[in-house]
Amino acid sequence: MFEPTDHISNLASLVRAKALKNGTKPAIRFEDRVVSYRQLDDCSSRLAGALSELGVGQGDRVASMLFNSLDVLFLWFGCARLGAVYVPLNPALKGEILRFELRDCDASMLVHDDRVHDAVASVAKDFSRIRAIPYNREGEYSGRAGLTFHGMLAGPARADLANVSPADAATIMYTSGTTGMPKGAVLSHAAYLQTGHEISRVAGCRSGDVLFATLPLFHTSGQVMTTIPALLNDLVVAHAEWFHASSFWQQASAHGATITFLLSSMTNILFKNPPGEFDRKHRIRVAMTGAMPKPIWKAFEQRFGVRVVEGFGMTETCGVAILNRHDDLRFGSIGKPLGHVEARIVDEGGRELPAGSTGELWLRERIPHATFAEYFRRPAETEQFRVDGWMRTGDLMHRDEDGYYYYVDRKKDVIRVRGENASPTLIENALLDHPAVMEVVAVSVPSEVGDDEIKVAVKPKAGSRLDPLDLARWAESRLPYYLVPRYVEVVDEIPKTPNLKPQRYRIQSSGTHQAVDLRGLGYKPTRPY
Repeated sequence: MFEPTDHISNLASLVRAKALKNGTKPAIRFEDRVVSYRQLDDCSSRLAGALSELGVGQGDRVASMLFNSLDVLFLWFGCARLGAVYVPLNPALKGEILRFELRDCDASMLVHDDRVHDAVASVAKDFSRIRAIPYNREGEYSGRAGLTFHGMLAGPARADLANVSPADAATIMYTSGTTGMPKGAVLSHAAYLQTGHEISRVAGCRSGDVLFATLPLFHTSGQVMTTIPALLNDLVVAHAEWFHASSFWQQASAHGATITFLLSSMTNILFKNPPGEFDRKHRIRVAMTGAMPKPIWKAFEQRFGVRVVEGFGMTETCGVAILNRHDDLRFGSIGKPLGHVEARIVDEGGRELPAGSTGELWLRERIPHATFAEYFRRPAETEQFRVDGWMRTGDLMHRDEDGYYYYVDRKKDVIRVRGENASPTLIENALLDHPAVMEVVAVSVPSEVGDDEIKVAVKPKAGSRLDPLDLARWAESRLPYYLVPRYVEVVDEIPKTPNLKPQRYRIQSSGTHQAVDLRGLGYKPTRPY
């Protein structure tokens, strides 16, 4: 298993060292294709050579709008070989938000999937400096002329590695934008290596493991939770283009996967799916996740035969900062801080609170450059996020006497109703138990009498009919009266970010005009006094 050494100091030297050590051993699987460690090194070196010929140098930003594929990894590590900064953008972006992120990162090149050509073309006139390189998974371009990604990949290799320090920027990763416009978090080579090493240790990686990734490679979850730990430890990572609940366990079985990473929305959808042939016909023993719905945690483990290892992280922490140990897990907890970060719980004045008290989680790196360096060219916002080196996460938590941390809610998401603080997570967990509910998100909406009212957006299970009054009575039987939602909006889909986090601000900003007002139906929860 990996231990940090002088000859692996950045992502390019990682790929080179592992190619020399492992040769033709499989490194990456994508669908029916397999790439060896030597091929990964060769392909990334060819892209580095082509990028260099096009004038890309150390520190330059190379953006991409690509769906998961082997080529995404070649481009990422090719940029690392040059010391260029890789900026993976969501290929679903278009219009103003695409224009915003391209302008914000100041990229000199954009490699984009042929399927998003129209979105790129619509903003291209605003970015004369950016050279657009089309990409097609099959290498076919419908007759369009000019340089293509596959043409770059066919060029000569660049043998040498740029002189890149561990502190240098490896990527700019845009935050999920759940509460507003995203910010570009600058992550160093050291952050990737150190975080990957900690995940390997805590998740219990061992010889022969196959890490299975179904999350996008334009997000830290797809990069850090599986890809980097696999390469560090001479293992295999299997990627899918996207997460499909109906085929997840079958894909895992086909790849021989032993470790995976799932978002809370994914665990919930998998659990709510009908029982299937492959529920237990797989080798996955550890499923790392975050915000696992507590009502289904134990049942999920029992049904699928896996160990749920919950944790917490952000883009700014290179994906994860707190994680349960696979062999020392406490139910309901997000675990303990990883070795490269320290944590504290503070009150509104930034004073540290004792065990058992709920406050805001602050994080600080123990090892230099182990978390994000800055928001790209945004010193004021970087300074606002940090206080004396401590990152203000905006998440409410508490810890127990043994040092395990427990998530409560997003500080900004807490709803003030009838003089009480209402936790959206508590409401959502109660409603997720309802037999007709697939997904649910609780938000605050204005009240005519002060404080807030509670609105829930609910996606029913396929084939189920959801009665808002029945849902309210269900909530009343499980929650204090003041946490029973007043408004219920039944939706076809919950709006989400690319990494499948609910976009609460969109649900909130849509108001109540499409929701059922239970008070208007004559329903009001009973007060116990």
